[in-house]
Amino acid sequence: MASLMFVSDHEIRRELRLTEEQSQRVAELADRFQTGMRDNFEATIASGGFPPDPEQFQQLQERNAALSRKLSADLDRVLTEPQRDQLAQLERERPAPFP
Repeated sequence: MASLMFVSDHEIRRELRLTEEQSQRVAELADRFQTGMRDNFEATIASGGFPPDPEQFQQLQERNAALSRKLSADLDRVLTEPQRDQLAQLERERPAPFP
């Protein structure tokens, strides 16, 4: 999900020259990611307390990985091919900007 974290950064969005619509869609994806991660964590805690046992932790990781794959695919549909290429280049060159 590094790509979504990267493109959530204002400076990265400016460099990619995202349209207003693309910026709004990226913000929606970032919100869905944060909400999904929180919901997955809360469901894990509700099912067995804190800290989760190894099996619950594995299930949490699997749910979060599935969420990441889904939202990464959604992000790919938001960006143009040149923007995806430029984002990949920026990810190789810079550390992730975590807000």
